Amino acid sequence: MKIDAELVKHIANLAHLELTSDEVTYYETQLSKVLGYVAMLDQMPTDSLEEGWRDDTHRAAMPERQDAEAPSLDPELALAAAPQRTGTAFQVPRIID
Repeated sequence: MKIDAELVKHIANLAHLELTSDEVTYYETQLSKVLGYVAMLDQMPTDSLEEGWRDDTHRAAMPERQDAEAPSLDPELALAAAPQRTGTAFQVPRIID
């Protein structure tokens, strides 16, 4: 994926950030470097890795807890420190237009 100034501006807009032209250039360079490093990792040989680390088979050996019914947290206690609330829910600013 090519990182260009338009993509950086689009991402900044989604995050509600205002960037100067110098910042756009800076992040364009930095994001391109990150993707370059990821591409390098994709080229690394994995033949020498143990079988479980090449896929998700290592997850099968991880212990899982038993499902157990438990009482819910009291909504008043959960919302006690909330800066804003609506009924029994947290109220947060809208971030997606």
